[in-house]
Amino acid sequence: SRQPISAEFIACCTQLPDATVKQIIEQWRSVLHREIIDTLPCYRFHHSSYGDFLVNPNSSGATRVQPESGSLE
Repeated sequence: SRQPISAEFIACCTQLPDATVKQIIEQWRSVLHREIIDTLPCYRFHHSSYGDFLVNPNSSGATRVQPESGSLE
């Protein structure tokens, strides 16, 4: 399984502001599992294949993530 990551790590990797990342995490809470690691909230998808589905444009269906807004399209 994939390791959970912090909002700060996501912000660093995506170069999005911390506030934007936290807002997106809040919008996605139904598909994210939250756990505390060394007093830091960390996140991962409930289902490991979900991340692959979002970034693979050839996956079944037309839904994908729009990085600028974090919304699904």
